[in-house]
Amino acid sequence: MQPLIPVDEVEITLLQRILPLGAALLIALVTVELIRRRKLREEYAMLWISASGLLLIFAIFPRLLLHLSVGMGVFYLTTVVVLVFSFLALVLLHLAVIVSRSSEDVRQIAQRLALLEHKMHEQQSHTGVRSQVPMLDDAVLNAEEGDDGAAEEGA
Repeated sequence: MQPLIPVDEVEITLLQRILPLGAALLIALVTVELIRRRKLREEYAMLWISASGLLLIFAIFPRLLLHLSVGMGVFYLTTVVVLVFSFLALVLLHLAVIVSRSSEDVRQIAQRLALLEHKMHEQQSHTGVRSQVPMLDDAVLNAEEGDDGAAEEGA
């Protein structure tokens, strides 16, 4: 299937050139700022910097995107929407895996901490010597649980 209009005859307006250029620069600046503020780790920022670079290339050379679409046989906007949705779905899946792995790590660390505190408490009760290592006091834990309960009851 051939495109309705040959690629060389497609007119690209100034807005169609400026909009992706602005989006690419905005994505790059926001990503760098998030890294600078330590809100985004460098390993996850590479995806967004790469996306920004690709968008910048297509903004500078807009006919390249047209040639790619002809080469891939993509002539309909719905196909592009499906491709973009698929990309975003993969990004979300990747982030969900990271969150799941992190929450499992936090759970294991909390369990280890509880076991260590229990062992230290047992040693202190047998020897009568208080450790210099600060532990979470029951009063602090109960106060935090009380705060959570109060917040839930007020909601």
